[in-house]
Amino acid sequence: KLIFGCDCDPDRLSFNKFASSDPWLGIEEGIERFNEIRFQIEKNYGIWIKCVWFVRSDFKIKYDYGQYEYSFNIHNKIWKKLLTYGDEIAWHPHLWNIDKNNNWYQEIKDEKFKYNCISNGYNNIPSFYKKIIKTTHAGWCYQDNFTLKTLYELGITIDCSSLPGVSTLYRGSVDRSDWENSPHNPFFVKKDNYKLPSTVKNKSILEIPASTTLSYLSILKALIDFRKEFKINSKKYKILEK
Repeated sequence: KLIFGCDCDPDRLSFNKFASSDPWLGIEEGIERFNEIRFQIEKNYGIWIKCVWFVRSDFKIKYDYGQYEYSFNIHNKIWKKLLTYGDEIAWHPHLWNIDKNNNWYQEIKDEKFKYNCISNGYNNIPSFYKKIIKTTHAGWCYQDNFTLKTLYELGITIDCSSLPGVSTLYRGSVDRSDWENSPHNPFFVKKDNYKLPSTVKNKSILEIPASTTLSYLSILKALIDFRKEFKINSKKYKILEK
């Protein structure tokens, strides 16, 4: 079985030169094209690709679109259709903050902001989805003791953010996170050190690595096979220009 995880952010030209002027086109058209491809893969190879869709709800979305839960509302039909395919709808909170010069940055120090961003993002998710959402993937994969404790207290039981052996905290990157020394296998996080396993199970969030060096070859093979299928059907689905 293949399980994909997909962050459902609005498209941005600064990250994708092919992005449309409509920031939600990647969701509104891209997901349907993905569905067409995976049905074709199932038909040809007998493999059904399940997907976890991580939907945004946070301060940045509220700032830009007037609602934390904006995508849950306007894409409600899309998310509910995906549930019928056996997919999971999950949550993708970013800790974007804005300074006095209107520059956006990843907030990792201000605990009051982090708490408000996370709790408001979760509490504004429509009740239908709040009842079924148990998984998060953090924006830029950033977590710490405080954020995971906050998520756990809200009812989140699984986080998929760790990148074992990777730390970008002090590299000047816009995307900062620290998963150095974290294990390659799923683990219940230690309350005073989120990167290490707890000796007590089921008393904290279960951390599942977003990717590991051990899985690179299998992921690469799956992506190569998937790309071949894209190329075969590129004219039909108008997904690849070349």
